[in-house]
Amino acid sequence: MEKQIMSLLDGHELEDRFIFPGRQDDTDLFFAGADVFALTSREDPFPTTVMEALEVTTPVVGFEGAGGAETLINKGCGSIVPMEDTGALASAFTELLENPERSKELGRAGAEIVHEEFSFPHYVFDLLELAGKPLPRVSAIVPNYNYERHLEQRLRSIFEQNFPVYELIVLDDASSDNSVELITDLLSETEIHSRLEVNESNSGSVFWQWAKGVEMAKGDLVWICEADDSCDPQFLDTCLSKFTDEVVISYTQSSQIDERGQITEENYLRYTEDVSDTKWNSDYVMPGEEELKSTLSVKNTLPNVSAVVFRKRSLEQALIQNMDVLKNLKVAGDWLIYSEILKTGKIAFTAESLNFHRRHSESVTISFDNNLRHMSEILYMQDRIAKMIPIGEESKSKAKDFAGFAYKYLDLETAEYPTPCHNPSVQAILSGIED
Repeated sequence: MEKQIMSLLDGHELEDRFIFPGRQDDTDLFFAGADVFALTSREDPFPTTVMEALEVTTPVVGFEGAGGAETLINKGCGSIVPMEDTGALASAFTELLENPERSKELGRAGAEIVHEEFSFPHYVFDLLELAGKPLPRVSAIVPNYNYERHLEQRLRSIFEQNFPVYELIVLDDASSDNSVELITDLLSETEIHSRLEVNESNSGSVFWQWAKGVEMAKGDLVWICEADDSCDPQFLDTCLSKFTDEVVISYTQSSQIDERGQITEENYLRYTEDVSDTKWNSDYVMPGEEELKSTLSVKNTLPNVSAVVFRKRSLEQALIQNMDVLKNLKVAGDWLIYSEILKTGKIAFTAESLNFHRRHSESVTISFDNNLRHMSEILYMQDRIAKMIPIGEESKSKAKDFAGFAYKYLDLETAEYPTPCHNPSVQAILSGIED
């Protein structure tokens, strides 16, 4: 065919207008350097070249009825002309060349469509499913607000997972630092299908961000990755190995790290020893209601959401049904989410510390009002779970002991108000949580 084409051009006055670079394995520069891509095919089911052109914001002009690409182009990323009407084809090119802003608009629309609907990594997941070897699809969601200093470590820990992440959704809640610029640069380095959503104003609640991310997520499983935390490359692989049809939450033990990323404590065993000094020494899978009765009825024994992978449908339902309460919770919202989800299935735990939870000594302003709210939310969650399912006497006793310890630890105990039940400020906050 090359010889035939060259013979047609030989001696033609427009011969110098045609450039034949020969076989090229890397064609991206050609697509990116073009103003318009001409799809001259008269019959082609769905040419990859159309997606390659649109991916680099080059609009496409093609023939009507030539194949499936017509549907894509008609979504607003080019022009379709009558079959074999070369005059109309030339007119369509001319129109786009003479209107560069319109051309850019169509190209940008096409790039967005290709990014969302024709991601190559997603294509690989689809092929594996068609081949009978499906992989779990994990949507990693990173809610961020002013954590520029920790974002690189956070995002790279996701990029470096041994198990492939299906998609990465980063939600910036109107940060005032350089988070958005850094996120944009970092996402350009990964082959994980990713997107960044930036709020124009701060939402005021991390749970609005969770709900937004979950609504956007297309995976079957969701991993909420707090922007200041990190993890081991084996984290996802390990969590997912514990998932069965009945498991709705799979999580690992966490190491505690400081502002510089140094490990300050290898695990949370000291934190949970008042509930059990043996339970978290080894892996387990347990019915959710049993976990509620024996541990979460006492305290939040999943201290960091970054260590948790959720069944998406369960998390989404818990968020939708409880958003009115979640917006009023400052410290116990994740505890509520875990309790609601565990009514629907099993929990799996891995004793190895594969998550790194950053503890900020200066991040939370300790104040009397904050401590009152913290205490109130502990009591609220203990009472909520006790009403949800029958709690044994041993767990009731541990819950009471923990509440008493927290009351003293938060420096709320006084001679006038020796217990939280006597404290009118605590009771006032409690009564307002569900209002």
